[in-house]
Amino acid sequence: MELTEQSFRALARSSPWRWRSVHLVREVGGPVGEGDVEAVIRRPHLMRVVADGEVHVVRDGPTRVAPYTRDGRSGPVDVPTAADVKPVLDADGLVRVRPDSAVVGLDDPMWQSYDWVAMLDPVELADGSPWRDPATGADVETPPLAPEPYPELDRPTRVPVPGTLVSDLRAGDRHGRATWWARVVPTWAYEPRCSCCPLLPSEVADRLEHDEEGSPFVPGREYPSAHDVALDAATGICVEIHAVGGPRPGIVHDVRIHAVDEAYGDELFIERSRWLPRAPRFRGR
Repeated sequence: MELTEQSFRALARSSPWRWRSVHLVREVGGPVGEGDVEAVIRRPHLMRVVADGEVHVVRDGPTRVAPYTRDGRSGPVDVPTAADVKPVLDADGLVRVRPDSAVVGLDDPMWQSYDWVAMLDPVELADGSPWRDPATGADVETPPLAPEPYPELDRPTRVPVPGTLVSDLRAGDRHGRATWWARVVPTWAYEPRCSCCPLLPSEVADRLEHDEEGSPFVPGREYPSAHDVALDAATGICVEIHAVGGPRPGIVHDVRIHAVDEAYGDELFIERSRWLPRAPRFRGR
């Protein structure tokens, strides 16, 4: 695959369809705190975490909320997951346009904050809100795509808008895995998975957080001028974010992938103990 801005964005959209299980270590925490976190994730709803010597098993059941249905009724229903939806792919097998997350459950299990979910599925590095102008943040509404790429779903898919500016593209090797890098700056349409814990800490995210809380935004904090972002080329997982400029330039998070699409049995996801010695680490078996 050739690395271009278009293919970088497509890879950032593609994670829900590019792996079924992963074993990784996140060596630097995000906004929640510092420290190693080791996890085995088996899609769609299972995760085993070792953090500070403790074992945690996270089981997220299927999404039970669908705000839009064909017959106009509301109420809890099982929504499809990524495994139920055939994505629209480009010639390289990357996702060209995603289904609306309001009607397809694409989230992986969460560990402590939603930047973990966004790390595993970093679509916010590609697409922004179709209801905000990328240049100004003014209210807009992009039209539905025609023809509709996901007619089996219950909500029209709107023309995507860029949530970021992408430059300085480069491919390389990171911990023995092919990796795509880019320098990324959020636009005013940037739409983090959660505004309180974005992959790209920025004024845009802080303004969204204040808007959601109904409180006025008061400038007064310095932000990074950009972020250098690394995507694992095989999985689409965001494996590194490095803040450029601002008061604290440096690594925001750092992930090492140990295995992809290994078979992990149900027995791994039984929480037998709340405490494990710090060494040796579990190896997913």
